[in-house]
Amino acid sequence: MGPHATALGKAVLSQLDPAEVQRRLTWPLEKLTPDTVVDPDAFLAELAEARLRGWAVDDGENAVDVRCVAVPLGVSPDGGDAVGCSAPRSRMGDERIEEVARAVTEAAHSLTMLLKRLGQH
Repeated sequence: MGPHATALGKAVLSQLDPAEVQRRLTWPLEKLTPDTVVDPDAFLAELAEARLRGWAVDDGENAVDVRCVAVPLGVSPDGGDAVGCSAPRSRMGDERIEEVARAVTEAAHSLTMLLKRLGQH
């Protein structure tokens, strides 16, 4: 499993500049399921979209019929922290994904504030 096929990995990678993403990943990307994004341009575009909206999604890319939404925490100086929520596609359909993303974003914000207060930065 590589970070390119998980929402958590994409959330972390979305905080990096494209050159650093290119450096950190092993190319060509491994296709884990029929839905895994392996085209470099498509993958970098997906990271840019995740950066803009504030959350990343894995839509059956790591495990067939499983979706995950993840949000970077911004606690670690190297940007290596994220939190996510996974569910079968049957429970996280297109109509629910933004609702789940909002909930994960709120949880990420609360967790970030708690960790910073505890000095875990």
